[in-house]
Order: sequence, then C-alpha cells, then structure tokens
Amino acid sequence: MTTNRPAAVAIGRRALLVSALGVAVLAACADEKKSSTAAPADDPRPLTSQEAELLALARFRLHQRATVPVDMEWPGTPSASLAVTLDLHDGVAWGRMSTGDDDAATDRLVLWDLQAIGTAPSADEAPAPAEWSTRGLSTDVPQDIFLTLALTLGSDRPENPVLLQQSTAQFLRRDAVGGVETSVFQGPRPAEETEQRQARSRYWVDDEGALLRFEAYLGDRSGQLARITVTDPHDEVEGLREAAEGVLVAGRR
Repeated sequence: MTTNRPAAVAIGRRALLVSALGVAVLAACADEKKSSTAAPADDPRPLTSQEAELLALARFRLHQRATVPVDMEWPGTPSASLAVTLDLHDGVAWGRMSTGDDDAATDRLVLWDLQAIGTAPSADEAPAPAEWSTRGLSTDVPQDIFLTLALTLGSDRPENPVLLQQSTAQFLRRDAVGGVETSVFQGPRPAEETEQRQARSRYWVDDEGALLRFEAYLGDRSGQLARITVTDPHDEVEGLREAAEGVLVAGRR
C-alpha cells in the first residue's frame, strides 16, 4: 500500500451516502469493465418507506458511537486485513494490519487519518517515532480510498429518507452478521452514472438502524468488494492512539 504522491483526501461527513463513493467511482470504472464476476444481489427492489428510514439512520447511528472497532478486508493484490479502531469524530484510525497471503503475511501496526498513513513493525506498545514509515494518502490509490471511506462512514446527522427512497438505493436481501439479522441495501449510485452496473456499495443494517457491515467496489479486477465489519473491541496496543498526531504529521508534508 505505497505511493509517492501524497495528497489530502477530504470527503464531506454530511454528504448523502453516495458522496462517500464519489472519488472511488473514478478510480474503479476502468477496471470494472474488465470484470463481471462480482457476487449477484438477491431479488433487488426499491426501498419501502420503512427501509428508507433504516438506511437513513445507519451512518448517523455509527457516528454516535464515536469510536468503532472494525475488521477491514481489502481483496486486491496484495490482499490486506486490518483489525483497527475508528475514531469517527476526530478522523483517525489505529490498530494492526496484515498484508499478503497467510503463508507469507506481513504484520505491522498502522495509523491513518484523512491525509496520511503510518506503519511500523508489530509490537505490544507504540514504537518510537523513528520506527514509523509515513506517507500522504492519494486519491489515485484504491487502497487509500478504502481507508478514507472507513473514516467517513459515519455522519453527524441522519440522511433524508425521502431522498433515499427516490434515489437508486435498493433492498437486496436479508442476511445475518454475527448472528444478528440485517437488511442488505445497495447504496445510491452517482447521479452522473447512466450505465447500469453492479452495486458499488452495500450496507448491512439491523432492525434498529445500526450499521454492522459495509462493502464497496473500488476497482479490484476480480470484482470483489472491500469490506468493513463492526466487531467487538480489539486488544489495544499501548500508546498507539496517543502516538497518531506525532507520527502522521510527517506524512502530511
């Protein structure tokens, strides 16, 4: 997950669900045309008014939690899995990251905000500043877009359910996450997208409006979607959250 093109990434926290994928659309279009292997949806249909209310609450309910432990899965090459905590109010994440196949995986600590990412050798406490590798995030790198989406997944106000019901958002199917029954929704498509495509975003929302899982298509050639799943709290690395500001400032330059 490297690039030599640092750039600030800013996605409005109050935008409709579709806005969180606006940059990803540009990055993914070329590769999506090469693949038709994405998993099909089950019986898609327009949202009912009750379903629109649930989807409208999902990002707001997540934002109310402030800090959210998640597991993140990137399906590209190399693949990556992250066990991290998201601070949706301060826009920073911290935890552990594993890249590569199981028999040759590389484990590291990871920190990122909306502008920069830092990684360091795995440890039980935050390493010294000199042990961190940092860089700016780039909208040219799908993995970086994935990291940014995670931090902007919450919203400080509910969406407008009427607009959602009038949009291209759809109910896909019922499913379970960690034993909890959910409704799976396709997020709205960008207004400028005229060609019918596989869903770019999917939301697993329980019957109280809590978002338990999110998937997004970010250009993987196999058609697989990147995934974020809300989980139980992770074992914290001592001092890792506190180290974020000092570590990441170098990557913003």
